[in-house]
Amino acid sequence: MKRGWTSLSRLLLWRTSIDRHRKKSLQHLTLIQRVNIGRHPNRPTFLDHIHNITDKFMELHGDRAGYDDPAIVTGIGTIDERYMFIGHQKGRNTKENIMRNFGMPTPHG
Repeated sequence: MKRGWTSLSRLLLWRTSIDRHRKKSLQHLTLIQRVNIGRHPNRPTFLDHIHNITDKFMELHGDRAGYDDPAIVTGIGTIDERYMFIGHQKGRNTKENIMRNFGMPTPHG
């Protein structure tokens, strides 16, 4: 039980630190500069974040009906303990965007 609380407290401290740094760095930007940051093609994606914060990550695919939505990424990763991660993924270039349906999930996905 203690181990789980340690992981949670580490994540909360990490999140607080990131929020503080983000607020400080975005404080002096204009609105269009903030939009350009959000649309930058080299910004980190869901999988970039997952591979940076987990020790191990195993991506899960498909469902019992046989469809695998390429825009939705799910998997099990470890950060001291096992966690389930669910997010959407967009590609970095045209080929990846087409493969990932431009990050737009389908209704049956």
